[in-house]
Amino acid sequence: MKKIVFFLHFFIVNQASAQYYFFRDSSGKVEINELVKKPVVFKQKHDFDSGLDNVWFWMKVPINNKGNSAKKLYFLIENPYLDLVHVYQIRNQKIIRDFGEYNYATPINNRLIKHHHFVYPINLLPNHSDTLYVKIHRHFLKVFAPFRFLEEEEFRQFQSDKYLIYALFSGVILTLFLFSIINYFVNFEAYFLHYSGYLICILGSVILVEGYLIEYLQKANFLFSIYNWRNVFNILAALSLSLFIKDLMLKGAENHKFINVVFWVSIVGTSVSLVLMALEKLFYENRWQQPDIMLWLPHSGYVTGALCCFFMVMYSYFKGVQSFIAKSFFVGIIPIFIYTLFSLLKNVSLIQDTSWLSYKVRLLCILFDVFVLFVGITLQIRKLRIEKDRAARLALENELNLYKEKERISRDLHDSVGSQLTIVTSSLDNAIYLAEKQKLGIDKIEKIYEYVREAIQSLRDSIWVTHQKRITFLDFETRLNTYLSKSFDGLLTFTADFKEIQNTVELSSIQAINLFRVLQEAIQNTVKHASANAISIKAKLYSLSFTF
Repeated sequence: MKKIVFFLHFFIVNQASAQYYFFRDSSGKVEINELVKKPVVFKQKHDFDSGLDNVWFWMKVPINNKGNSAKKLYFLIENPYLDLVHVYQIRNQKIIRDFGEYNYATPINNRLIKHHHFVYPINLLPNHSDTLYVKIHRHFLKVFAPFRFLEEEEFRQFQSDKYLIYALFSGVILTLFLFSIINYFVNFEAYFLHYSGYLICILGSVILVEGYLIEYLQKANFLFSIYNWRNVFNILAALSLSLFIKDLMLKGAENHKFINVVFWVSIVGTSVSLVLMALEKLFYENRWQQPDIMLWLPHSGYVTGALCCFFMVMYSYFKGVQSFIAKSFFVGIIPIFIYTLFSLLKNVSLIQDTSWLSYKVRLLCILFDVFVLFVGITLQIRKLRIEKDRAARLALENELNLYKEKERISRDLHDSVGSQLTIVTSSLDNAIYLAEKQKLGIDKIEKIYEYVREAIQSLRDSIWVTHQKRITFLDFETRLNTYLSKSFDGLLTFTADFKEIQNTVELSSIQAINLFRVLQEAIQNTVKHASANAISIKAKLYSLSFTF
């Protein structure tokens, strides 16, 4: 338990802090000898934020060794992207060590300590006080140079803990990436590819912000400057997220005009930023003067992409298109949004730097975001699987119902129309025989006509029932009256009372045709054997009365 508490304390709270003095050098031409030998006004400072100031700064950091033995410390500046760092160790107003001039582009192997941050070994004599003078510069960006002093064992532990944290973070991201790639080849849904691209870009951005992989980019020297590669990953992450949102959250609304406009704004904005970043490297290598637009516009691509993502998610939520996934997205971005907001406030010096704006908190916010998106994708997969199973089950039920319907129609045609046509056929054969014997009478022809008419009526009834899924008693009464008017025109008075159930009870097609056949047979037998001229039918919920 103590180890867990210590780890959490290191992960969240442990931050660099020191007291030092600073001097603003607007020309950048002040030499170290001037600072040491001439009185220059240094102002006391407790934080590491020097603001958005395109000038040079000198930091004066006193260090004391009150022990009786020599001590070795490591002076660590935790910002790998400074344009200039020059450290001097001063003792008794004399330069005892000039550590040389470095910047973010200095190869790792050419540094005094092979580290992606700026690290300097400081040797202190017993009971002596030295002073470090540090010249720093950052071109057109916020000057932020947090530093700390660590003993050798502390420095090694610091490195080990940081490697462990980033290794765990990278392991989680790569695991989710592998999961997404596997799911793409299983489901062939494009949003899995976009999510995996988002993960890789986020991982690349986080690693480069910390300064890892700089040496490999130095060797490659490809397309973008070392400093801009992390911005490139941020922009590509925003672009991947736009594609992910469009494919996952806006299914069914892809062709909406608003969505297309926002999406193409995201594509164009990020693409223009990438092109300008490539041009920025070209200008820098050839020492050309950059237009002002190239100082700020390349970095607007990420903001453009992020805003477009936000608008598309808002549309998805308020229009009810995959609203659950949209809610998950909002939940996921809340921590990283708050962190980014406070980071921006810190960058413009509106608030002070705190432990809650450390890289560790940033990693936690990013992990929360990708995990929530992961949960959203998992739930979407489950939803798609349920819909797929439901569609398969519905297709099977439809196929079974179709088979049953074919069987019913076949049986109905065989029992009614088929038998009647058989009678017509045999009657015609008999009529031909009588005609040959010259004994064919008009009554025989009328009988055959009656059989044909009944067959046609049965066929019409079967067609009527086939075209209806559910039949009300009102429709049933209308059909029955139509049949009686054609079959017993002027010979039969028929009344039907279905008022109690005509709007509340429905019949399936099978029930309707069976009831129709029963009533048809009953009416025909009543007219034929009882010579009835009036028939009344009354239907209630659980009974059917038939009078004549």
